[in-house]
Amino acid sequence: MRVVVQNTLTNRQWVAFDKPSGFTVGRDEASDVKLESRFVSGTHFRVERAAVNGTDGWELEVLPNVSPIEINGTETKAGQKIQFRGAASVKIMEFLLTFEEAQEAAGPSSEADEHLTDLLNVLHANVLRRLDLRLGAISADDLSQNRTDQLNKIIDDLLLTDFRREAQSTKLR
Repeated sequence: MRVVVQNTLTNRQWVAFDKPSGFTVGRDEASDVKLESRFVSGTHFRVERAAVNGTDGWELEVLPNVSPIEINGTETKAGQKIQFRGAASVKIMEFLLTFEEAQEAAGPSSEADEHLTDLLNVLHANVLRRLDLRLGAISADDLSQNRTDQLNKIIDDLLLTDFRREAQSTKLR
C-alpha cells in the first residue's frame, strides 16, 4: 500500500508509506504515517489486510475515542470499520490521504513522480513567500489585471531562477 499525504492548508504533499503491509496513522512517533496536527489523535486509525468479497483488500478501523474521518466521501466514526479494495481516499482534519495498491503505485515513474512532487512543493512555497498575503493586504477590488500581472511576473521569475536551479539539480533530467 502506498500512502500519499497532502496537507490541504499548505498544499504540501509527500509519500508517507510504501509497503505491502498494514499500517497505523496518527500523531505519535510510533505511527507508520505521522500527521503533525494537534487535532489528530496519537493513533487515529489502523489499516490491515482483509478479505473483501472473497478477494484481497483492506480494512480501515477508526479507533475508539477519536474524531470522525471521511473515507471515500463517507463519514466514519470512532469504532467503525470500513473495507475497500484498490484505491481509497481519507480526509482527516487538514490532511487528505490517498491509498494506492502497491501494483498501481509501482513502476519506473514512481521515483520521477516523487521528484516532481518535491519540485512542485518548492515552487508553491516560493510563490507564497513572495506574495503579500497579510490579512487585509488584498481586497476584492485589488484582484485586477495589475495583480494578475504581478503574480505572473513572480512565477516567471521563479521559473527562470530559483526553481530552474532546483529542477536542474534533480534526477528528472
